[in-house]
Amino acid sequence: MSVHCSRSSIRRVSRVLVLAVGAAAALACSGKGSGLAGSPGTGAHPTAPVLANLVLWPSNAARGDGGGSVMVDLSAEVMDAGADVAKIAVALYDADGGVISADTFDIQNPPGMMSGTVRGQVAVSTAVIADYTIRVSVADSGGSASNTLDSVFSVIAGNPTPAIDALSPDSAQAGSSSLSLTVTGSGFVASSTVAWNGMMLPTTFVDVSTLVASVPQYDLYQAGTAQITVFSPPPGGGTSNPATFTVTTPPPNPVPTISSLSPSSVAAGTGPFTLTVTGSGFTARSSVTWNYSYLSATLVDSSTLQVVVPSSYFSSVGTVQVSVTNPSPGGGTSGTLPFAVTRPALPGVTVVELAASDLAWDPYQRKIYAAVPSSSAAGPNTIAVLDPYTGELTAYHDAGSDPRTLAISDDGAYLYAGLGGASFVRRFALPSLALDLEIPLGLDPANGPYYARDVQVAPEAARTIAVSLAVTGSYGPYQGRITVFDDATPRTTSAKDPSNRYGPLQWGADASTLYACNESYSSYSSHLYAFSVDAAGPALARDYVNSLSCAARIHFDAGTGLVYGDDGRAVQPTSGMVEGTFVSGLGMYSATTMVPDSSLGEAFFAGQPSFGGWVTLRSFDLTSYAATQSTTLSYVGGYSNQASRLIRWGMDGVAFIVGSEIVLVRGAAVLPPSPTPNAAPVLDAVSPASAASGRGNFRLTVTGSGFVPGSVVRWNGTDRTTRRVSPTALVAFIPASDVAGPGTATIDVTTPEPGGGVSGTVTFDVAP
Repeated sequence: MSVHCSRSSIRRVSRVLVLAVGAAAALACSGKGSGLAGSPGTGAHPTAPVLANLVLWPSNAARGDGGGSVMVDLSAEVMDAGADVAKIAVALYDADGGVISADTFDIQNPPGMMSGTVRGQVAVSTAVIADYTIRVSVADSGGSASNTLDSVFSVIAGNPTPAIDALSPDSAQAGSSSLSLTVTGSGFVASSTVAWNGMMLPTTFVDVSTLVASVPQYDLYQAGTAQITVFSPPPGGGTSNPATFTVTTPPPNPVPTISSLSPSSVAAGTGPFTLTVTGSGFTARSSVTWNYSYLSATLVDSSTLQVVVPSSYFSSVGTVQVSVTNPSPGGGTSGTLPFAVTRPALPGVTVVELAASDLAWDPYQRKIYAAVPSSSAAGPNTIAVLDPYTGELTAYHDAGSDPRTLAISDDGAYLYAGLGGASFVRRFALPSLALDLEIPLGLDPANGPYYARDVQVAPEAARTIAVSLAVTGSYGPYQGRITVFDDATPRTTSAKDPSNRYGPLQWGADASTLYACNESYSSYSSHLYAFSVDAAGPALARDYVNSLSCAARIHFDAGTGLVYGDDGRAVQPTSGMVEGTFVSGLGMYSATTMVPDSSLGEAFFAGQPSFGGWVTLRSFDLTSYAATQSTTLSYVGGYSNQASRLIRWGMDGVAFIVGSEIVLVRGAAVLPPSPTPNAAPVLDAVSPASAASGRGNFRLTVTGSGFVPGSVVRWNGTDRTTRRVSPTALVAFIPASDVAGPGTATIDVTTPEPGGGVSGTVTFDVAP
């Protein structure tokens, strides 16, 4: 516990207050006594008390503090082996050792208390600058005096009281950014601080008459006034007179306009970048809108804003709309400018912006034809001509109402288009794409006109097509049937599907066999049908249940003699047995679209291993069904953009549709380099060895040795589309333009690295 002396004791001891505190009890004041000198001394008795650690607070004061006098607190530790401290003496000396005040009084020491703390106060004049000594000692009941402790108390000049004369600036508009406030006046010291309505600001001392403070933006957010003061700490110091800073109401904000963006595009998946927006009417409170998301902007000047766009804002390919908004009063939102988030460059990949419903490869003209539906923003209701080697769309040709499916004759003479908006199939002459024939599809007496769900041209019969017909009802296509047309004449017999869902078609090795399946997403309810075809039309020969699921396409490869489904199964069409399944490494979303190619010995699949992921191109060995290669096409596909209609083109290319884009892939992802050096090709002969000028497209058979996937036949040094039949045979597709007039052509074969090379040449005569 602690005990304070009474106020009367303070008076009797001449402004000295004593407090004794021990571990178990307190030494208490008991009235004035005698026997302890006011001058310094030391105790010699073995049980005399001992003082230590005299502490003064404050240790100094400024001249004039306290109105001329301050009270100084003092404390000291006491040790007394005799446990009988009885008196204390406190004296105040001037700088010359003269006694200013001194007093002695009794202390009551609780029994057994051998240690404690004595505390008190002594008044010190602050009228003049001087050093004073405060001396403390104690004595026990037997008169044995302790040592004395001295401590110096100084009256110093102290910090001056600051005064403010002016502020610069003394006002700012509400909503301004942070600013530097210069305060001029007098009495400033290095530790002086500027306060804004009593809140201290970061302050820089310039000199005794100048301070610079940093005013944060939030202090300038709202109109009003603020009281600016300067505080200097003790000793001396104090708070200055206030000065008024005015935060004014700004004029109405203008409506911003934007004229340019820099940069105007960025590749998806890159890091954050700084976007510079140029326009007019920008303020410190302007914000940039990025596809409806607000981004905090930095004002460069009234015509320039800069904003840091985080990478998460351009993680997908597309077009972003950028605008600027100024808040009230006034203000508003500018118009928008488009910002392109582009696809990162992928080696061997070209993406063409065009919505298409089907693709067909012309090996003679080395072009891809795309059916452009009525819903396309570019070239609706046309057939677009695409050069896959350059990625350029070279022409659009009117196709009729909503072309949906394409088929090209194997001699490259005709392109057929099934329409979704009319009950016709249109035939176009190649390469001009001039309308050659319109084939009416007829109608179902009870349900209306037929539409083409699929069209396929018969092998070696350019003027014969098979059409999968359907009537569109409220629940989708129904009343399905298959009809074969010669030019515009339907054969007398049609094949009708009991389930009314005939879908994809494929001819067999020749025009006597046709395959079809009913559209079903479930392998447990699908059918693969084999038809024999004669002059009367198709007749059902075999019905294989649950052999494959063919919601999208089926494919026949004459090299293997098998029918392939987009679900990844290969079926022997003579027995309906599943010969193999391409499943290794495929997720449930991957087998979206496929194409087999026995000339390369590969099957290619384009799909998404996970929902909403990027499209992956995978290849499989046609014999072992084992996966051979996988290439992820970053930023191709995504949510609601499933790959469809995969086709092969050239020696090393594939193409497919995804969303409103056509994706071209060429190179090692389709035809990887040989792991061992290729042999140099040897050319022995070509067949035919000559042709009459003016004949149409034809296929040239090249025999020799050392032919590998990637070997290409050249006509007068220019590549021609080539199909590898075996190591000793190639087939080249020669367009009619090569034999348009009489002359002589030089033919050779090139094989790519590693190894490879160029064969010798043979001569091909074009007769008049």
